[in-house]
Amino acid sequence: MNSGRGRRIELLFLAALLLLSLGLRFYRLGQASLSEDEAAKWTAIQKYRHGHFAGVNSEHPMVMKMLAWGSLDAGEHYDRWALAHGWPHIRDVAWLRLPIALLGSLTALVLYWLGRQMIGPLGAGLAAFFWAVSPLSISMNRVLKEENLFVFFTLAAFACYNRGKLALSDRESKKWFLLSGAVFGMGQAAYYLTIAQFGLIVLIWHIANQGGIRSRDMGPYFRRMVVVMGLVFLLCNPVVLSPKDLGAMLRYSEEKTIQHRGYLVDGQVYLNNALTTPFGLPWYFYIWVFLVKTPIPIIAAAAAGIALLFFDRTSLISIFLRVTLTFWFVPYALFGSKWIRYLVIILPSVYLAAGWAVDRVYAWAKGRRWAWRPAVAAAVLTLVAWPAANALAWTPYNRLYLNAFGGGRKNVGRFFPPDEVYDLGVREADQYVARVAPHGAVVSASDPMGTRYYMHRFGRPDIRIVPLFDPDYEPRSGDYILVQASRRYFETSPLINLIRRTHHPLLRVRDDGLDVVEVYRF
Repeated sequence: MNSGRGRRIELLFLAALLLLSLGLRFYRLGQASLSEDEAAKWTAIQKYRHGHFAGVNSEHPMVMKMLAWGSLDAGEHYDRWALAHGWPHIRDVAWLRLPIALLGSLTALVLYWLGRQMIGPLGAGLAAFFWAVSPLSISMNRVLKEENLFVFFTLAAFACYNRGKLALSDRESKKWFLLSGAVFGMGQAAYYLTIAQFGLIVLIWHIANQGGIRSRDMGPYFRRMVVVMGLVFLLCNPVVLSPKDLGAMLRYSEEKTIQHRGYLVDGQVYLNNALTTPFGLPWYFYIWVFLVKTPIPIIAAAAAGIALLFFDRTSLISIFLRVTLTFWFVPYALFGSKWIRYLVIILPSVYLAAGWAVDRVYAWAKGRRWAWRPAVAAAVLTLVAWPAANALAWTPYNRLYLNAFGGGRKNVGRFFPPDEVYDLGVREADQYVARVAPHGAVVSASDPMGTRYYMHRFGRPDIRIVPLFDPDYEPRSGDYILVQASRRYFETSPLINLIRRTHHPLLRVRDDGLDVVEVYRF
């Protein structure tokens, strides 16, 4: 295949991959209710619009909120056009999530770019495809969470850094190193732990150079790269200089902002806080999640790629995977606070391992008898068709996906409801309460910020919202209590048990065949 034709095929593949990624992430993007964290971001954006930036949602940097703000403004312009021209209405929740869904889709292309620097086009293409169709990555890319930006900017910064190390000239090397610094700075302004990834890529190339892989020396450009990183970080996140924000981050790190504790796993509530390290959720939590929420062919390929690490210890891809997997798994497995969104951080490395294994098997088969080739081609098709079919079958409920190891649809919502069921059904429950509740009624909810958002949307600002987990809350006759399948904490379990024993729900909200919210009147 000549280089021109190969380039055209590569571009066509990437275009098709991007369209697939966009479709899986944009389809019914506003279907799930606004979550508690998303409601906090929405509230912060309203304050931004009035010129208040310092001390607003301070534990998180600005970039994601600024992107969401721009998207909401675009949505308001669209709504005016839609009203005038009869176009379909798009929920503001979808506009809020749109930048994350877009960058999550583009992450597939960035992952391909990074993988192409270390393995062949087949392996890099499969890694990018796995990201595009994996239920774990799709579901995360449909929620307004900072980890999505962390993955995107980190992979892009890694790819730029690699280009600098592998550049043919000092001039080209300098350009890529400075660009890498700028992307790292942007990533730091989106997720404060991005700086650790800069240390990892430096370590990766230190090990690679010690092992004989030749590259450009970044010595002359290191200080400039760090300066660029710092300047971009401050430019994109100036509130970090505010004493209010610094104080808020300190309180957040000391867990003084946490109002409830507990993570429901398979019917049991576990401690899930940083200060409980190394206790709380079991250390194998992320392995369990990956094994039941990933299509089985991808699991098999990833296992083969990890096995390859024991035989190939000198290639750049091997060093990259050993460093990123080790420095992610050890701390995150022991860390007391565990959420599925933290697993998404390492998925690109897992998919690169899977693509690398397939690439090696395909290279081996090319030199063997022709009879091997159809078998390998069939295996590759399985790796493509099976995950793609799963993604299409479960969209837009990809977060509920369970493979055969997890029991499939019969066990939906059973194992990890805080991350799977999340805040499904809250909008419908709030709409019901807004319709039937008398003026000035009290509603107690485990997602008070989301419920407050919807009560205002449904024209009921008179309703008083009380957190169900408030230690001073005592239900009174006439109170409406929302019980979510996903939000069961140590603080709320006794009250929920009491209500379910003594009251019948006024409404059960079901979504995708699952009971997600119950509405009671005390």
